[in-house]
Amino acid sequence: MAWRTPRGFWEYLLLQVPDLVLAGMVLGLLRWWGKLSTAWAVGLFCLWLAKDLAMFACMRDVFAPPQGGLESLVGTRGVAKERLAPVGHVLLEGELWRAETVRPGQVVAPGAPVVVRARRGLTLLVEVEASSACEEGGGRQDEG
Repeated sequence: MAWRTPRGFWEYLLLQVPDLVLAGMVLGLLRWWGKLSTAWAVGLFCLWLAKDLAMFACMRDVFAPPQGGLESLVGTRGVAKERLAPVGHVLLEGELWRAETVRPGQVVAPGAPVVVRARRGLTLLVEVEASSACEEGGGRQDEG
């Protein structure tokens, strides 16, 4: 089994090149001026390189490909911000989205919890969350 480099490693390393060049130049100048021995200059450069490699573990998520898109919203829960009859807007993860009910005749009241079932272009297809529909249905039976 071959060892594979983590995603984004080479991009991260490429961004460290100017940093490493500058560190090498400063250490080279200090060596040339007689302020550092060769062993100290090489040792400090290796420490600087080790620091950059260790920092990749902290920065890995920044260089990973984005995990998102409209497909990632399918299955998420949100709240109807206005009456969906059948089109309106819902709030999902802090963002306002255009939404349409899955069943054309269904009306969703503002504030009702909804679940995203699919998408059509930039419009999300939603339905009332099953647990809240059961609670609402039970409440209506008690009133009648």
